[in-house]
Amino acid sequence: MPKRVDCIIWILIVPAFFCIEAMRANTKVWGLVTGKSRELVWLRFYHAEKLELLFEHEDLEMASLIQFSAIYAFTRLISSLLEETEVFKSRATVPMSTASMALRHGETINIKIDKEDKDDPDAKIQSLTGEYRRLIRVGGFLGLWVYMILGSIRVVVTITISVILQFRAQMELEDDKAAVFLENAEAAFEGVTSTTFLLLTVLSVITMVIMSGTYIVTDKIGDANKKFLGVRFMLLASEIVPKVVDAFAMGTPLFNQFLPVTQYVDFLHLHREQAELLKVSILNITCLVTVIMNLLFWRDVHIDADDENGLLNLPANDEAAKQMQDAEAPLLGISF
Repeated sequence: MPKRVDCIIWILIVPAFFCIEAMRANTKVWGLVTGKSRELVWLRFYHAEKLELLFEHEDLEMASLIQFSAIYAFTRLISSLLEETEVFKSRATVPMSTASMALRHGETINIKIDKEDKDDPDAKIQSLTGEYRRLIRVGGFLGLWVYMILGSIRVVVTITISVILQFRAQMELEDDKAAVFLENAEAAFEGVTSTTFLLLTVLSVITMVIMSGTYIVTDKIGDANKKFLGVRFMLLASEIVPKVVDAFAMGTPLFNQFLPVTQYVDFLHLHREQAELLKVSILNITCLVTVIMNLLFWRDVHIDADDENGLLNLPANDEAAKQMQDAEAPLLGISF
């Protein structure tokens, strides 16, 4: 299928994968609450509780990693639409020299123009076209790229620490200094990155709104901001909800930071299991709301119908089918 179809389908099915991970996390906590956790069979409650909560934390981090892939699909889809405008298309119809052809079909943006082509206006136009496409893909979505890269690093670090702590918890060591060190390191890491990622999330949502509201995109998709409302809603919820709940969960770093404020509403303070159940339940409801939004706002796009607006970029004949290679401007000189 064309890459645009892949991106749209992936954006629509990501809530299902997120919901699966959230439900897995939910079962871990309910096993502790009901006393039916399989870890309780061979571990004491303290170690079983720690182990199940680590499993739950790992599942939620995997859900975040899956969500980053939806943001990547969004950047690919929107940048593809922004790059394929009449300005760029008109440049593809003019006669081109050897260097021009290389810039038109080459795998790298920074192709040097030969001496005999340095005064060729076609070559210069093609060079500028490639540069503009690269700027659109990289510069226009810089906030999203930073969010995805740093978010993926955060997920890898958090899951690595969680896996190590799982092995330490299974040993049932009474005075495990290594586990205490890793727990403190994770708490410090989360405390340092929580505000940063909150700001990056807001910046990413603003970027998505701006890019989706351009005429080039709305001409192809329609009301693009509505269509991507579910993605933005899940993005905000997955980042903000855990922070808000942790502010009322006793024993968490955020609880200690906000205690001077939350002490006046101490009836809202939650035990760790209560907080995790509330957090996962809200995320599950978020998945449901996102799916409903996608159903309502994407129903006017029909993949099996004629692609009149060029949204899906479907091949029209056998010759087009042979050219289904990705002709978009490669990111940083790398062809996908």
